[in-house]
Amino acid sequence: MKKTPNSLKKDHRQMIIDAAEQLFSQKAFDSVTTSEIARKSGVSKANIYYHFSNKKNLYMAVLGLASQAIRKDLSAALKSEHSIVNTLNEFVRNHLNSMLLKPHLVRLLWREITEEGSHRAQDFAEQGFLDIFLDLVELIKLGQTQGEVRSDFDPAVAATLLLGANVFFFQSHDILRAPRYLEWIRGYGSLRALLI
Repeated sequence: MKKTPNSLKKDHRQMIIDAAEQLFSQKAFDSVTTSEIARKSGVSKANIYYHFSNKKNLYMAVLGLASQAIRKDLSAALKSEHSIVNTLNEFVRNHLNSMLLKPHLVRLLWREITEEGSHRAQDFAEQGFLDIFLDLVELIKLGQTQGEVRSDFDPAVAATLLLGANVFFFQSHDILRAPRYLEWIRGYGSLRALLI
């Protein structure tokens, strides 16, 4: 099947994003050049600028895709029609699995979030990461209102702890490799004990 000009444009755009994702996860934003991205993606620099007006916009597109992946994890859990606690468990499992499948993207996000003085962190938050966090907080609040989740703690702290537990496991999973922890993820017993 012959590719149309529009499908080639989409292919090139995706090739650029894939290459940028890899390079930005290996090096800081300022250390990656558009020439490197062009070489790695197999397209010209002009093609990069056709799809993205500048390197920052390309970088934000890569971060936005990461944010969309987390949104997808939360959306899938919300559609599950389970109890609030089971929905939270499903989100935690989906989120951790996504992190383990795309470790380079997680490292990129982690660097962006923790980089001191990063002006892009605010842009990233505004692109949807904050919305995801707030939706998770609202889900916990709903669980508290319905009596499924303990009401004696701040929902924002609980959301931070859920996300933080996944980040901790991701950062240390090569060292831990603890079957008991993996069973906890599968069985969600500890999360249930914490929340109820």
